[in-house]
Amino acid sequence: FYSNIHPPQEEIRVLRMADVVIELKTVTFVTEIERQLAVHKVKNNQVPKRLIPFNITEKGVELSTTSRVV
Repeated sequence: FYSNIHPPQEEIRVLRMADVVIELKTVTFVTEIERQLAVHKVKNNQVPKRLIPFNITEKGVELSTTSRVV
């Protein structure tokens, strides 16, 4: 939705300064929408190498996973 708003140099500068970088994605299938979270950076930690499905509820964000998220 909002790609290419800022020049690439500014995006790189912000990514380098941030401790955590996540990307929220929306994937549309024929009759449903799935939200996915991609973790790109967590300072001094490893990140999951997969997309994590999630739901937005009245209590907040709920990760839809049966495996441990590192």
